[in-house]
Amino acid sequence: MKQKRKYKQTTIKNMKFIDSDSLYNKFIDKNSVLVKIHDTIDFSFVNDLCDEFYSDNEARMMGKKENDVKPSYKSHVGMTKNRFITYTDVTLATVYDGHHAVNTIADLKSRGFTVPMAVGDVHFGDIYLRESMVLDNTQIIAPYRKNQATNSCQTNDTMIEAWAYNHTPEYKDHIRIRTYTEPKQGEMKNMHGMSRAKFRGLQKIRVQNYMSAIVANCKRLATAS
Repeated sequence: MKQKRKYKQTTIKNMKFIDSDSLYNKFIDKNSVLVKIHDTIDFSFVNDLCDEFYSDNEARMMGKKENDVKPSYKSHVGMTKNRFITYTDVTLATVYDGHHAVNTIADLKSRGFTVPMAVGDVHFGDIYLRESMVLDNTQIIAPYRKNQATNSCQTNDTMIEAWAYNHTPEYKDHIRIRTYTEPKQGEMKNMHGMSRAKFRGLQKIRVQNYMSAIVANCKRLATAS
């Protein structure tokens, strides 16, 4: 029988690192013309000239997984029951969904939409969003945030009512509407170019997002008719 090879596990302790300066000095001739040019002229001004072409100061490093962190933006989408997009916007990736929901609902109402209820994921279950929407006659239908489910549901009237509603058959019917949003965002991402930013800067990404939403609505209009 063949013996199994024993591979030594590589760790930070037994790894040897070589700094770039030592490699540079080892392989580059100090009398080279390129070295003399490098030592004579400061080329750092090139970074400033090309900054707008190769960097995006408004993008934020975000990712759902530790190995998937990259410069990102966040797209927000509001839809009707018929799966038509009535609101969309792009923000910095660090903007919390529940906080931006206030802007979403306010924008819809300013354009004449009635919003008796807003269905969202756990990020919409924030106690502050629920309280602010009660004043605007909009019911938030969303699961509970784990860090607020125990204490606030026993002392806050808004959360007590939400807790009671979340245990009714009506809540189960309404929360199913949430399943329409994810496929729509997946369509915009995978079929209409929103998986990758084609431009740099928040305003340009917003234009890209609007165009993607228009295409998605045109397709929905064609299939609905």
